[in-house]
Amino acid sequence: MSFAKDALINRVKNIITKPEAEWDVIAGESATIQGLYKNYAMILAAIPPIMGFLAVVLMAPRAIGHALLALIAGYILALLGIAVLAFIVDFLAPKFKGTASQINAFKLTVYSATPAWIAGVFLIIPVLGPVLMLVGVVYSLYLFFLGVPKLMKCPKDQAVIFTVVAVVVNVVVQLCLRVLM
Repeated sequence: MSFAKDALINRVKNIITKPEAEWDVIAGESATIQGLYKNYAMILAAIPPIMGFLAVVLMAPRAIGHALLALIAGYILALLGIAVLAFIVDFLAPKFKGTASQINAFKLTVYSATPAWIAGVFLIIPVLGPVLMLVGVVYSLYLFFLGVPKLMKCPKDQAVIFTVVAVVVNVVVQLCLRVLM
């Protein structure tokens, strides 16, 4: 278990501090969707909903039921969102002169989400938390952009438009999912 914890910590540190080199490492690794979820996404994606829950409970203890539902829904949507975005990325890659690869699409979506998930720690801070979370989301978008050429084999000159299209399509799909829930 210590190896898995060390690997998780090293991946988080490396993808945030030296993303170009880490995307090269990630591109060369074999992985499974199950492993990406179990060893990485399910752990880190829990941070924002848990911190949001704690913030609500500390500020409005009577809202614990609502906060608990928000925690569960937020966690499920985060994990579902990874899959949705991965399928979008896999579908879009050939349209941007890249290569479709389901596993690389999952690697891209899981690992690029790291800063947003880690920034979720700040949700415990009332006014400042959401702003810092937004900084994490923006950095996640930048990591996604950096990873597109390395994992989806899209030309670098296509990476910006690929990223924009993937994000826009993902936002529309996520909004539809939230309406359904």
